[in-house]
Amino acid sequence: MSQDGGVECVHGLTAAWCSDCSQEQGALPKRGTGSKRTIDPKMRDLLGAGVVVPGTELRGRHKGALHTATLQSDGTIYLDGRYFDSPTGAATYITGTSVNGWIWWRIGDDLLADLRSQLDTNR
Repeated sequence: MSQDGGVECVHGLTAAWCSDCSQEQGALPKRGTGSKRTIDPKMRDLLGAGVVVPGTELRGRHKGALHTATLQSDGTIYLDGRYFDSPTGAATYITGTSVNGWIWWRIGDDLLADLRSQLDTNR
């Protein structure tokens, strides 16, 4: 517990709703729980167009540390044993603050936002 009575999550953040980090913004329950998930349609579009493939590594930096996540075949992003329904949810999990995951994550030298824009241009 933190001094203000909130629960300290593994990321050092204090939040009363974060007793096991499964309730964090953007975090999805581990597979097999039967919970309904809404996947960002743009991630599915990138997969469907072959711009990215399942297993693609996403990279982002926060406070000098490199973080990696893996794109799954259903469009979710796997990071630290959790599945996220959007790039923003995964980036927010790492940074502890609201951040646009489309401009935070990179695949190689490309921002996810640039890949998404490229897809929009080709339609």
